Amino acid sequence: MKKDKKVNKIPFTFIAMCLGIGMLCGIVMGAAFDGFMEGNNLLLVIGAELALFLVAYYLHLIIHEAGHFVAGLISGYGFSSFRVGSIMFIKENGQIKIKKHSVAGTAGQCLMVPPKMVDGKFPVIFYNLGGALLNLLFAVIFVLLANIFDRSSLGYAFSVLMALAGLITAITNGIPLKLGMINNDGSNARELYKNEEAMRVFHNQFMTVAALGDGKRLCDMPEDWFFMPSEAGLKNSIIVSGAVFRVNWLVDAGRREEALELINHLLVADSALIGLHRCLLTCDKITILLLQGGADEHVRNLLSDKQLDVFFKQMKNNISVVRAQYAVALLLDNDENKAKILREHFEKCANTHPYASEIHAEREMIDLIDRKFEENE
Repeated sequence: MKKDKKVNKIPFTFIAMCLGIGMLCGIVMGAAFDGFMEGNNLLLVIGAELALFLVAYYLHLIIHEAGHFVAGLISGYGFSSFRVGSIMFIKENGQIKIKKHSVAGTAGQCLMVPPKMVDGKFPVIFYNLGGALLNLLFAVIFVLLANIFDRSSLGYAFSVLMALAGLITAITNGIPLKLGMINNDGSNARELYKNEEAMRVFHNQFMTVAALGDGKRLCDMPEDWFFMPSEAGLKNSIIVSGAVFRVNWLVDAGRREEALELINHLLVADSALIGLHRCLLTCDKITILLLQGGADEHVRNLLSDKQLDVFFKQMKNNISVVRAQYAVALLLDNDENKAKILREHFEKCANTHPYASEIHAEREMIDLIDRKFEENE
């Protein structure tokens, strides 16, 4: 049996970038608060620096997602959802509603309804880089604002820190990086550039998310939105994500055998599958194997993966993750008490989950798990 491939390497570019940013932060933050040092407690100054920098960084998260939104509007996109942290504004059946949602490896996300494709293409680069560009623009604005203030004032210090946070956010999102759980905007833009298959996948995924907001199930959407990408295309992370969406469609359509076959292929293939999708596929694989029965040892081997364990903790409020844990508790561990706690947690998470159709689909999976448990008794 082939072992599922794992990708845990940290890119050298990322390590070098972190070291460079660390040095830059030390130099700039020291200069920003130089006027405060005299006559003030050192710990108080350091605390003030960190507090203001965190505020500046959080503001730039909002600015970053707003950049995607503005770039999307300019490019002909329509609004779908806007998330910072776990707070999400989503368009649901024509109305804007507030939900709670989080994705491992992301601090925010702006999803939009794309314009129609023309000759297999639509605008993608400006939309993807819009966040980093707006961060960079605000960094320049705050550099100019800093010159208005006295160097010993809080206004000067905050302006410098806003410029620093903007530069850091622009660099870490604009320079192409693959960071295990998810790729950044620069990487997405590079993989979409002049790649019609990647554009088609990207367009279909955004159409899928918009349809979810309107209450549609995956299985009720056109199957050609979930086409199986070319084998060569699997080395592109945007394109291979199309295969992940294909798995999701197959599961929702009740074609779990086909879904499991595709999952097994994706987990061992030489592909650009990101860590987030790898772990979500493993959750589906665990659930399907337990529903089939007779694969307890294989499931335990999957659960021994440290990356998956970390993922479970990061995504503890994700309904698909809770569903997989529920299947493990009931069908593998035969622990009804733990299963009851997980079912209650599922319902709590479902109350704030952004897509009602996904909640309905996951409840159907939980019903299948319950029926399988009753059969086993």
